[in-house]
Amino acid sequence: MKKREFLKSVGIGLLGLAAPRRRPKNWVSIPAGPSRTEEEWSALFERLHASAVEAVAVEMRGDPLETVLRVSRRHALEVHARVAIHIPDGDGPLPAGTGERTRSRVADLADVPTLFGIHLDPLGLHGPLPRRECTSRCSDELTELVNKHLVPAARSRGSLITTAVPASAIPRWSRWALDAFVAVVADAAERGAEGVGKPIAEAVAAVTVPVYCGLLPRALEAPALAEISRAALAAGAAGIFLFDVEAMDEGRWSAFQDAVAGS
Repeated sequence: MKKREFLKSVGIGLLGLAAPRRRPKNWVSIPAGPSRTEEEWSALFERLHASAVEAVAVEMRGDPLETVLRVSRRHALEVHARVAIHIPDGDGPLPAGTGERTRSRVADLADVPTLFGIHLDPLGLHGPLPRRECTSRCSDELTELVNKHLVPAARSRGSLITTAVPASAIPRWSRWALDAFVAVVADAAERGAEGVGKPIAEAVAAVTVPVYCGLLPRALEAPALAEISRAALAAGAAGIFLFDVEAMDEGRWSAFQDAVAGS
């Protein structure tokens, strides 16, 4: 069975792009960490599904991808594989071989029948915070890499391709021909609900594809997480993307679920 036929057969929507959804799609990012057993993955995915999460961006190191995908299907979760692109220091070009290695990685992952998409990390981060600003030269090279190589490698195999960047950088990266962007508001705790709406609205206006609001739950108490999530959705975000699932305790999950259920 070809990948597109499989995705149609399981009946799970792709990022809500094919048909309207009654509620926004919400994501969590699962960084590389200690290996989990199949039972531990199942317990985690059961909690996510019960909390209005419909997609996970997973950094695969150690755990077999086949195990994660098999468990995800039991809990109706989309799995998107994280792929890092490291940027150079200073104003230098991308390191030799970066383009082909990344394209090959994207193509190999996109060939996996039950993987829904590729989630790019263009700054090579462990999380959403940039270590350095990308120069104009680097920006142009990254744009060419994404649009001419990575997007075709993913889409020709039936995979979606997305990325997460700081909300303020969305206009700069708007040339990337992706299926969705995650606009990360790393300082949401300082901004508060009233201050989050503006960067999200600007990011939504800068592109023609869905924009999700990226939040760092470790920095937000449960009431703030709920208020900021509501503000982001009111500003046009298609859903919420939570970084570091390990930071979500019962209080945060309950508050988050109430916030997104009322949108």
